[in-house]
Amino acid sequence: MYNRKVHIDIKRVVPRFSTTDFEMLDTLRRLQRHPNIVHVIDIEWDDTYIYFALEPCTYNLYELMQLCSNNMNQDEFAMQIVRKLFQRDGCPSPVLVDLIRLARYQILVVSSMTMDPTILTIYPILVVILGIVFDETRRRTWGRWSNCNRVLAARDVVHGLEHLHITGLTIRDLKPQSVLINFGEPPSAKICDQGIIDGLAAHSKSPGWHSPDLLIGRSQSVFGSSWKQVKAVDSFNLGCLIFYFITKGGHPFGPDESRDANIENNYHDLTLVEHNYEAADLISQLLQPQPEMRQRDSFILSSDFLLIS
Repeated sequence: MYNRKVHIDIKRVVPRFSTTDFEMLDTLRRLQRHPNIVHVIDIEWDDTYIYFALEPCTYNLYELMQLCSNNMNQDEFAMQIVRKLFQRDGCPSPVLVDLIRLARYQILVVSSMTMDPTILTIYPILVVILGIVFDETRRRTWGRWSNCNRVLAARDVVHGLEHLHITGLTIRDLKPQSVLINFGEPPSAKICDQGIIDGLAAHSKSPGWHSPDLLIGRSQSVFGSSWKQVKAVDSFNLGCLIFYFITKGGHPFGPDESRDANIENNYHDLTLVEHNYEAADLISQLLQPQPEMRQRDSFILSSDFLLIS
């Protein structure tokens, strides 16, 4: 298909819509490129899955916050990073080689290492290697993830969301895992999953990351609601996401186990962002329980928080 090598990430999803809706997939492929939208390079499908070839990014927002958090379970997260830092053939990725070089350590790479079951036996070694480079990874990442860059990344998400809405697409499941971070100069944020899960019922969404409209059944289907209401679903999630950016991993509706109940009861706590009046004001307007009361994309981009930060 291509005359040159193209580095891609593959996302595999289970189709949840009828055959006629596969026309929507072509819309994603032809979607005009935007700096804050993960580019869908190609789409293929079989009887079981849909495969999306996407432009690669460094981390998703959830992984980044875990990496930068002082409260993370390092052993559990270490294994996740190990898998990301090693290629499928078992060899270190260029990122890992660079980190090892910076940390002034050397390792012996076994060229015959493959993805057969033997690779499981070397996981303890990989964890040791990770321990060597982990602090350096964290230092480099945190150095680029300053307060200013967090606000710029939040602004990137708003730009990407506005572009999707202009082109007639929504996400309806905007969450940290669907925001990818690319550590260029400067770092940037890109929305992934654009339109891929559009139209799913609320119970199919990520717990704690859907609006009360979906949660209590006001808008079960994108086809049964006005376009303004559909966009308002994304606006609610955006409010939660901006809170997540500012607090480095917090959620305005509390811990995982109580979020859905708190969303239904409109119980949120903005104490952690009260020091930033502009941010708290914007978030409170995005978290309005009535869809028609949430701010539009154009207003969000012109808000004091995104303009003066």
